[in-house]
Parts: sequence; C-alpha cells; structure tokens
Amino acid sequence: MPPRGPELIEESIADFERLRSRRSTFDAHFRETAEVVHPHADDFLGSPRNTFGGGEKRTHRMYDSTACLALKKFGAIMLSLFAPPSERWHALRTTDEELNKVPAVKEWFEQVVKLLFAMRSSPRAHYYEQAQELFESEGAFGNGCLFVDGDDDPRDAPRDADRQRRREGIRYKHLHIGQTYIATGHSGQVDAMYRVMRMTARAAKQRWQARAGLRVNNARDPFQEFEFLHVVAPRPDVDPERFDSQGMPWRSLYISLSDRELVEDESGYHEFPYMFPRWSVTPGEDYGRGPAMLVLPNVKVLQVQKRTLLRSWHNAVEPMILLPEDGIYGAGGKNPRFMPGAPIFGGVTDQGTPRVHAYQNGTEPQLLEESMNQEREVINDAFFVTLFKILVDEPKATATEVLERAQEKGQLIGPAGGRMQSELFGPQIERELGLLQRQGLLPPYPPEMLEAGGEYKIEYLSPASRLQRSQEISGIPRMIEILLPLSAADPLALSILDPEETGRHVAEVLGVPTKLLRSPEAMDALRQQSAQQQQAAQQLAAIEQGAGAAKDGASALAAVGGLQQNAAA
Repeated sequence: MPPRGPELIEESIADFERLRSRRSTFDAHFRETAEVVHPHADDFLGSPRNTFGGGEKRTHRMYDSTACLALKKFGAIMLSLFAPPSERWHALRTTDEELNKVPAVKEWFEQVVKLLFAMRSSPRAHYYEQAQELFESEGAFGNGCLFVDGDDDPRDAPRDADRQRRREGIRYKHLHIGQTYIATGHSGQVDAMYRVMRMTARAAKQRWQARAGLRVNNARDPFQEFEFLHVVAPRPDVDPERFDSQGMPWRSLYISLSDRELVEDESGYHEFPYMFPRWSVTPGEDYGRGPAMLVLPNVKVLQVQKRTLLRSWHNAVEPMILLPEDGIYGAGGKNPRFMPGAPIFGGVTDQGTPRVHAYQNGTEPQLLEESMNQEREVINDAFFVTLFKILVDEPKATATEVLERAQEKGQLIGPAGGRMQSELFGPQIERELGLLQRQGLLPPYPPEMLEAGGEYKIEYLSPASRLQRSQEISGIPRMIEILLPLSAADPLALSILDPEETGRHVAEVLGVPTKLLRSPEAMDALRQQSAQQQQAAQQLAAIEQGAGAAKDGASALAAVGGLQQNAAA
C-alpha cells in the first residue's frame, strides 16, 4: 500500500532532502555562473539573500558586463526564434492525412490554435515575458522551469471549506531553478517536481487561512518568511475509474516545512504542470548545462582582464611618483601636493633637472584590449549574438549566401530546438489543451473527428523550424544556376522544375502566410484565362494578318487595273 497521511508527508520531505543534497555540486556551479553572468538570479542554496524584500547589490564582483548583456540578447533571440509574439509559431493537425483534408476538421484546428494564441497573449497570462525569463535561465544555467495552470480569479472564488475556484484561461509562471528540484523516470524525462515556495506569514494566511500552520499563525511579524514544499509526482495507485484526484496520474501535495504537515488536502493533475526544458544534458546527469557554463572560464578571464586594464589606465593617468631618498619637501617642510596646477617647490635642481619623476611601467593597454575583444567574441559566439549579426552587418548578401547562413544557423540551434520541442512546447501544448477542454472553452468536436478517433500532432512553424528546413530550398538556386547554361542547348532543361510547386514549397519553408498565396483552383482559373487571352491574341493576329493580305491583294489588283487602262489609252 502506498504511504498515506503523516507517513506520506515524511517520505516526501525525505525525498526532497535527498534531491537537494544530490544537487549540491550543481548548485555551486550554478552560483558561480550567476555571479558573473546572471547576478540578479543568484538565489541558490548558500547565496547571500536579504529575506526582507531583497534589493541587495549583486554586481559587486563584476568588472565587465559583456556576458550579462549577451545573455539578455540570447533570451530575446531564443524567444524570437522559437515563440515570437508577433506570429503563430505552431499549428495543429490530425495524424490522419485524409482527415486533414476535411474542411470541418481543418476549421476546428484553426479555431483551437487561434484560441491558444489568444490565451497566451492575454494580459493575465503573462506568457511571453515568462518565456523570456525562461530562455535567459536556459542560457545561464542550462535549465528552466515553466508552471502552467488554470487562471484563478480570487474575486469570484467562493470562500467555502473546499476552496472551490472558478478557473478561466491559463496562467504561466517562470520559476527559478534554485527553487525547483527534479526527478527523472526510466526514459530520462522529468516526471516529478519538488518546488520550494518562500512565502510571508501574511501571504500564507491569505492562501490557506487557518491551515497555513501553527508557526505561521503564531508569527508576530506578518512579513516573516516560511518555506512550503509543493510536490508533484506520479501517483502509484491511480484509479482511472474515479473522477476525483485519485483518478489523476499526478499527485499534488502542499506541505509546510516548518510544521511538517499538509496545508491543503491532497489533490492532483491530469497533465504534468511543470515544463522543465534543459539545454544540454550529459549522460548520467539529470540537470542540463547552458552556454554560459561552457564559456565560464572566458567570462572569468575577461573579468580579470578588465580589472587589470582599469588599474593600467589608473596608473597611466595618475602614475606613482619617484622621489630622491633625502626627500624633496615643499616650503615649510610639507609634502608636495600632486594635483593639477599645484606648485612643487624644490622639484627641480638649480640647473632645471627634475628631482620628481613619474613611474612608467611600460605596459600597453591596447594589447590587453585586443585580448579582451577576443574573449568577448567567444562569449558572444556562445550566446549566438555574433552569428545573428551577420545578416545585419552584411545587408548586400546574395540570396544564396542568405540561405547558406540560414542553414548554418539552423544546424547550430538544431539540438536545442529538438529539446525545446520535446521538453517545453510539446508538454506545454498538451497541458494547455487539457485545461481548455476541462474549462469548456474548446469548440465542439466535428463528427468526422469523433468517428475517426484521430490523434493530433504539432506542426512547428517558428523561425527556428524554418531555419532548420532552409536546406530544403538552398539547393534550388544552385540547381537553376547549373541548369541555366544547359538550357541553351536544350530549352526543356529548366522544365524539370515545376514552377508552381517550387514556389509553394519555398513559401511554406519561409513561412509566407497561406492567405497571401493563390489557391490551386485560382491558379487553374488563371491559367485558363491566360490561355484564352493567348488564343484570342493569336486569332486577332491572324485576322489582322488576313486583313493585311486582303488589303495588299486589293492594292495589287488596283495597280494592275491602272496599268491596263494606261495601256489601252
């Protein structure tokens, strides 16, 4: 029998302590990375933290901000590549290709996709700003966590004992990985989450009222912080025949760590609510490693170089002063004042030879600056900043060069894109559809789908997906370039390419909106119209040619008649 009651609470807390202990080495690495790359996210175990609202300085160990700025750009690049707010970056289809041709099915999926993007763009959802923070966490630590749940409206929530809530829409929240501890299943996928929640006594009472715990209720300071643990793990005794929490595949527990008791009744989830994408996972490890961790030595070297350069500049502008051993003191026996415009009495001999000299150590700051620029380039390369500046810096690139560079980008972000799809966007869309269905917001299923029982699949249309597919069209210009000289010998050489199908494939890969393209029926009608116009032009030309010939014949006859009259005269 699975553990229940106090036994379940103690087992959950023990599992959490084991997971936190196992990640201690990673936490030290995360903290070292945060200090010089993402200082505002330095909230790991052992980090100095002001428990009274935060606000402490976290950049006191930094001399150069290249890595911090590159991380911000990295987050914006990833958001624009994988989930741009200005466009629909995925579609939904059935796994049955024949069913996809049914107009009612196509229209249903279009309505669902439209609803999904409307929910994400809602001011209450905060999806895109949370996604930006998640991508920055991916760049710095190689891990990110997005919590996807129903949007609670406390204004309309009844205050009864069961804490029933009216749920409308979806809400998203990025969670710092210092608060989240994961466990993976046999397939290597994250299937359990242990999340530490720091809350003030005031906030805990607002959420759980009297069940917040004895220490919380007895706290004299309403802003004293307490830790709570949210555990979401697979339910070992799930009963699919039940419609309550016992029938949900994932168990949910909220535990007060100070009182070691539940603050609300055990509940559950139909889908795993925590998306935990990882940038690059080393075999044998549960947590990922990010680009910042890869170039951490370069970032640390750059910090030392910048500090050295500042000292060099300081010595050059305000050098050390060399004085003779017997001392040169100004009038009145006082030390000379080395300030702009200040006189130094006795600083020269009677012959004018200086007795005071500035020390020059012979360093060349420009050489150090060149070395620093090399380190900056490595850091920007790791965050894809340098690569994505190519098209901006070289706007005169040919179409072939643009396609080749796009293909290069697609190859570089390909592995990360695969993990984003399998660990973030795929589970996220599954979770969103489940929430919308239970909230009754999905449109009615078309009868054709109900009869076929087809499953859906995700078709990614993001710029990142198009970059990965750019190799599909990069060969077209090369093929035309090769066939063009051959067409001089054989006019049909270029006919091997179907212009319409080629154009539609290029438009699909480049993400051209379908509404801007003519339908196949419209293209057939256009061809018929063109053929009719060409036929009419040919007929008109034939008529004009016949009329011209008749006119020439009449003129010839008239000329012959004139000659005959002249001959008779």
